[in-house]
Parts: sequence; C-alpha cells; structure tokens
Amino acid sequence: MTNINSYLHTSVDDAKGSLEGHLRDHPKTAAEISITLLKSLKGRGSQKSRRKMLASVLRKAARAIASEPEPTAAGPASNDMLANIGIKDARAMLEHKADEDPAAAARQALDTLLSLQGEPDQESRRRMLATMIGKCGKALSEAAS
Repeated sequence: MTNINSYLHTSVDDAKGSLEGHLRDHPKTAAEISITLLKSLKGRGSQKSRRKMLASVLRKAARAIASEPEPTAAGPASNDMLANIGIKDARAMLEHKADEDPAAAARQALDTLLSLQGEPDQESRRRMLATMIGKCGKALSEAAS
C-alpha cells in the first residue's frame, strides 16, 4: 500500500513523477490515490498546483481504464446499478452525487468503470464514466474551501 502522506510532503514534480509511474503500470492505483489526495487537500488553498496535477492524473487514469481492451477478471458488472440503468440516467445520478460529494461520485464512477473494463458493448458507458471522473476531479481540484 502506498503511503498517501508521502505525496503531500514532497514536491509536486516528485509526486507527479511517482503517480505517472503508477499511471503507466496500474491506472487504478493512480486514480484511487488521486481521489484520496484531492479529497484530503480540500480547504488547502495553498496547494493549487498539486490539486491541478492530481486532477490531471485522475483524468488520464480514467481514460486509460476506459480504453483498456481486456475485460477484468471480475467480469461484467451485473450487480452494479450504474452499469444496468440507462446511460443518461447514470450520468444524471452521478452529476447529482457530484454536486454533493465529488469524491464519492468519482469513486462510484471508478468502481463501475473498473467493472466494465474491456466489455465490448459498454464503450459509450465507459467513456461517460471516464468523463464524469474527470469532471469530479476538476471539481475537487477547484474546491479551495
């Protein structure tokens, strides 16, 4: 397990380099760390460049997961509500949740995206989820208070 605090107590460039390494090898880890850090940085106005970098890594990780051609070992998301309702309804649900808690919305979208990874008939839904994760990351990066 990665020590989250180490990303807060190092330079933005060093944190970015480490997260980009995760991004290449394990985009899920990069996304999870980014969400956790963005949530913990809420209210720290002096960390603007770190928050922007984390939002960028989160967007890249979501896109990498969404474009992964191989299905996950877990298989399709048969029990995941966001995977089983209409795309418009799923988007509306995530947008509403993002207004209240962007970190929770990003995590929920990430979980669904991971469960749909590589599913051939879910490309549009995967793109929508990746976009919503990016929007949540941006909202978190702009949350200075």
